Amino acid sequence: PFRSTRKLAKQRSPASEHFPATMSSPEDDDGAGEAAAGGSAAAAGWPLAFWLSAAAVAWFGVMVVLRLIAIAYSSFMFKKSRRRSVTDKDAPCVSIIKPLKGRDTFLRRNLETFYNLDYPSGGYEILFCMEAMDDPARDVVNELISAYPHIKTRVFMCFHAVGPNPKINNILRAFQQAQHDLVWISDANANASPQLLRNLVARAGERNVGLVHQVPYVRRGAGVGGMLEKMYFGAFHAVIYIAANAFGFNCAMGKSFMLRRSQVRAVGGLEQFAQYLAEDYFLAKAIYDSGLRVVLAQEPVFVDVGKLALDQFQQQRLRWGRIRKSMMFVNHLLEPLCESQGAIVLASGAFYYLWGTNPAVFLLLSFAGAFALDALLMRTIHQGDDDKSVSLVALMVVWLFREVTVLPYWLQTFTGNAVEWRGRQFDLQRGGVVAEMRADGVATTATSSPPPSPTGVAAAAAAAANTRSTGVSSSSRSSSSSAAGRAFISADHVVACTECRERGGQRAAKANTAAAAGAAAAAAA
Repeated sequence: PFRSTRKLAKQRSPASEHFPATMSSPEDDDGAGEAAAGGSAAAAGWPLAFWLSAAAVAWFGVMVVLRLIAIAYSSFMFKKSRRRSVTDKDAPCVSIIKPLKGRDTFLRRNLETFYNLDYPSGGYEILFCMEAMDDPARDVVNELISAYPHIKTRVFMCFHAVGPNPKINNILRAFQQAQHDLVWISDANANASPQLLRNLVARAGERNVGLVHQVPYVRRGAGVGGMLEKMYFGAFHAVIYIAANAFGFNCAMGKSFMLRRSQVRAVGGLEQFAQYLAEDYFLAKAIYDSGLRVVLAQEPVFVDVGKLALDQFQQQRLRWGRIRKSMMFVNHLLEPLCESQGAIVLASGAFYYLWGTNPAVFLLLSFAGAFALDALLMRTIHQGDDDKSVSLVALMVVWLFREVTVLPYWLQTFTGNAVEWRGRQFDLQRGGVVAEMRADGVATTATSSPPPSPTGVAAAAAAAANTRSTGVSSSSRSSSSSAAGRAFISADHVVACTECRERGGQRAAKANTAAAAGAAAAAAA
């Protein structure tokens, strides 16, 4: 079609009138009538198709270049020999906040890595945050506290709703009561290499840095959903994430990041970001807009995901997509074009239109090349610290499955604004603001309790000092009778306000009543 169009264009050109007849070929004299009849249609039709095809080819080239940039930047940034560090003399004290909810296969392994950091003795504290005193994660925390008594550990069992975001509600009290200004917030399924804390502190100490974040990489993913999450974070997400940071754009994820509490207070406080589910993006944006730098750490955050079913991954993907849609609608509309399959399919049609390239051959070679680039990118990120039990064939199958399901998942994001997270239902609104759905179906952004005041903090500390004879010890006794002797965390490590302690006592009383009723029924039988 491109060659035929060029022929018609040449026939329409006024310059052709000046060519001698002896220099014209039979193709140039196909008939003035045909040229006149087809000229206007071609002039109106072929330029649009040509420019659309050219745009598709250019976009295909942009996607290839972005992958190459991500590969080159990650090879440079994450190279182990380049990672910065701090000496013991220059190492500041750090508070590490770990929000917990539930227990998965790798929880203990992930949490234990934070007790084996290569850092000066007494240079950091670990603050675990749980919404309830009967959270299944408490057993793991109790084991770690017993195994590493020399590491200062506090457990915050408070849930103060300052907004719909459950993560902010969970960590707010720990964030406010942390002993040190420098804070590292890390999710439960993230783990740390021994040198990671020194690397983060070194980056945080650079000039004008307000936040240090890490690109996530799933090292171990159990189940089909875990493998899909590994491929998502290692391929498409990593390309956009790393390339954006290479060009200096604000693109940060809250899986693991370090900042200063004083800087968070300067931008309005942590509680103001509880109105969003994507609190990490808006927090990083606020710090970035304040004139500080948001920089990428020189080591990825490795994630070990417990068994994740396919439907669970689908729910995650739907939640992430709808959150992005509510935040940046136009960007979300163009999202399929940023995926490998979108750019490749468009380019296959463009190459066929312009040069007659066989679409099947083009698709086969392009998908193979895209997988090779993504596999190379994953290698440059993990730098050899990957799960070697996963074969290349398995990765290829998972990669292809994820690519062919991109469009259906993307279309599903437009069917509503409701998402589910940690057993709660939320309704997303324009600008990324979220409202939690109550049991009666009403959306609410109201807070159920105010942020803790200094007086309340002092009262909580006083109550925690007396826990051996009050809430925690009674909860421990009740859990022993109702959960086959499950050990509870020592009262010396627990921080809980009076309100949360009363709620725990009420649950313990109900558990005791149920256990007594069960024992009575068993005795009667």
